[in-house]
Amino acid sequence: MRECVMSAHRRSNHKNRSIFFRRHPGQAIVLIALAMVALLGMVALAIDGGQLYFLQRDAQNAADAAIVAALFELCKDPNISDVDRASSAVAAGESAAIQNGFDNADDDVDVTVTVPYNGSYNDVEVVITADKPAQLVQVVYQGPLVVTARTTGHCEAGHPFSSTGFAAFAGSTCCSPKDAVKINGSGNTCEIVGGTHSNGCTMLSGPDTHIDSVSLTSDLHSSVPEENITLVDDDADSVPIPEIWKIEDFRPGGKYAAIANDDLNPTQDHYFDYSGSDIESLPQNPDGTVVQGIYYTDGDIWLKKEDFGNGAAGVTFACEGSFRVNTKINVPFTVYDPPDIEPLPLVFSNYGDGSCGQENDSAIKLTSGVYWLGVLYAPNGHVSLSFSAGGADVYGCIVANTLDITVSEVTLICDPRLFPPVKPVVGISD
Repeated sequence: MRECVMSAHRRSNHKNRSIFFRRHPGQAIVLIALAMVALLGMVALAIDGGQLYFLQRDAQNAADAAIVAALFELCKDPNISDVDRASSAVAAGESAAIQNGFDNADDDVDVTVTVPYNGSYNDVEVVITADKPAQLVQVVYQGPLVVTARTTGHCEAGHPFSSTGFAAFAGSTCCSPKDAVKINGSGNTCEIVGGTHSNGCTMLSGPDTHIDSVSLTSDLHSSVPEENITLVDDDADSVPIPEIWKIEDFRPGGKYAAIANDDLNPTQDHYFDYSGSDIESLPQNPDGTVVQGIYYTDGDIWLKKEDFGNGAAGVTFACEGSFRVNTKINVPFTVYDPPDIEPLPLVFSNYGDGSCGQENDSAIKLTSGVYWLGVLYAPNGHVSLSFSAGGADVYGCIVANTLDITVSEVTLICDPRLFPPVKPVVGISD
């Protein structure tokens, strides 16, 4: 009896399973069809998406090549006009894009090189747009697939400073009564070889003042005989004060401090850190000459005749405060010149706020017959010179915010070799 019941039960289960399968015909086909759709979607995404990725990569590479070519053309020659530089940069950028496979002549490519960009002739924008027809994804999307690559860049031309430098350079826009440049050749002949430039006004006086070139962006107030000066440009473009040196490079741990400590004579220090105090005397060698090297302080440097001993050949003074020499010095002091580096300034004062009217609070003040060879550099402050050198030639240059020169019987000669070359700067973003 038990066997009959179990047999009937097995027959019943088999019957039920048969009924189930008979009630769901084609189930596998539906599942396979759905899987095929998903698979084809992934294949379409892989094919069209992959092609779009490579197109985007190629367009970005072409945009980067175009920006480099445009920037090089834009800043390789700062002496040509902005319009001509811009035209050459656009042509160079488009040519580089063509060499990388993106030609404006093609219907599916658009290359735009914009100069000036954001109002600056030193800035460039390159935008490349390209499209490709859809392949498998056209089942759901009929239009072309579009990519856009964009790059911007900025450049500053490199050049020897002499191409924009002068014996006396004032970056301020100050005008009367606080002219950016004041030169008074009192007494005997005062001759400036290397010229002057002012981003503001210039005042010249003294019947025996001679200047080989005068450049300024604003007014010239001159009582000097016309035959004594050569007015090169009375409507010159404003020239930013060049960042030739940075004060942090002279601070303890800065690159110039490291160079001075690693000079040819390792047995003697060539970097003197007076942080926390003023410099009012200088160390001297047994022969009475000042020890060569860099003298730095975050305060002031005020020196007198005896501080220079029998000579100060090879010194650089760098200070956060002011630099003063208030007594006559009968020996010259010349710039520190360690081997295998660019020229250093003779005096670098970081003092001043870049404003007009700092005459009574000079960053650098030399009086009573101080002779020097090197660059006086006070990009934020005022430089005041008042000396008589008895007919000597002084090889020096001045770069300041404002300056006042009252000299007698002196020839001030600017030697371009006193400046390091201004290095080109190129930046690319986006």
